[in-house]
Amino acid sequence: MHHRSVHLVAVLSAALVALLLPAAAAADVVELRVEGPRDTVFQGSVRPLTGDLTDQDGNVHTTARETPLGALLRASDRRGFPVEHSWFDCCGGGWAGFFVNSIAGTPGDASHFWALKIGRTLAPAGAGAIAIRQGRTAFFYWTRFDQDTGATQPTLGVKASDRSVAPNRPVTFTVRSYDDAGDARRAQGAVVWAGGLGAGTGLDGKVSLRFRSAGRHCVEATRRGAIRSQSLCVTVSSP
Repeated sequence: MHHRSVHLVAVLSAALVALLLPAAAAADVVELRVEGPRDTVFQGSVRPLTGDLTDQDGNVHTTARETPLGALLRASDRRGFPVEHSWFDCCGGGWAGFFVNSIAGTPGDASHFWALKIGRTLAPAGAGAIAIRQGRTAFFYWTRFDQDTGATQPTLGVKASDRSVAPNRPVTFTVRSYDDAGDARRAQGAVVWAGGLGAGTGLDGKVSLRFRSAGRHCVEATRRGAIRSQSLCVTVSSP
């Protein structure tokens, strides 16, 4: 069965359950980000899918647990990008044996794969084996891995000194680089992009920008050899 048909069954089942259970039983909203080799595939809030999912041999696996895989499949249905996964008899019941092979038409290869972090830390198990809770971030990213250690590329994160400012008021952006354990380092030499223009960070991983026009201005950070940061937006008030 095609995974979109499976998703439809899961959505219909979830709708039926919602009618029978109190509102407090509704699925949690989690944050999901998916970074491909060239661009951001998805960033936003989703309610993970649960229910039935069919593997490559036609076997159906069922879970009521909310997982990063369920969040990814929800985003796939919402935005229309394909997700391919395979089942391995390795890890228990539910969706625990499902692993992601390809997202948005980009598969893994001999030196790259789709890694998963929960928050800043590399996940200890597959995307279908981990429970994800309200407010947590599931982060899938296509990464080169070290052939000897298995380590993935560092991932970038960006923070702003202010999220709401007046025109021309400086905003300091701080960029950090995170390893698989979630340990942070200052991202010297990262570039913070805003409106197609980039500004490099100093030794402290910081750079200040000014926005002249009112409205919502979004930035992201990149650095050679690292996975780009999330998109972070600052609101500039009217003069």
